[in-house]
Amino acid sequence: MAEKESLFKRLKSKGEQRVSEITNEIFSNPRFASALGKAIQLAIKTKGKMDKNVQTILGAMNVPTRDDYDRLAERINALSKSVGEIELRVEKLINQLASGSAKGKQPKSK
Repeated sequence: MAEKESLFKRLKSKGEQRVSEITNEIFSNPRFASALGKAIQLAIKTKGKMDKNVQTILGAMNVPTRDDYDRLAERINALSKSVGEIELRVEKLINQLASGSAKGKQPKSK
């Protein structure tokens, strides 16, 4: 039984070693590296086309895209900032009116 395990371990080790050698040989081949680079570039280009097509389809179906949500979030943030600034101005005006009436000054009315 130990002989079978030892034989299996040696075969496994030789197989792993050979696969490693073949892999190193393949990746060191300039033609393979070039072909792999072209395949990756093509995959990236294809993904870009797919993304554009999906956006077109979603737009035709009136389904909002991630870009639509991002633009909406930016607008909401800008509005929130504007409302915050208006709140500060209103508080400042209220404080000015309160301090003016506390001094006995009445705001001019028309």
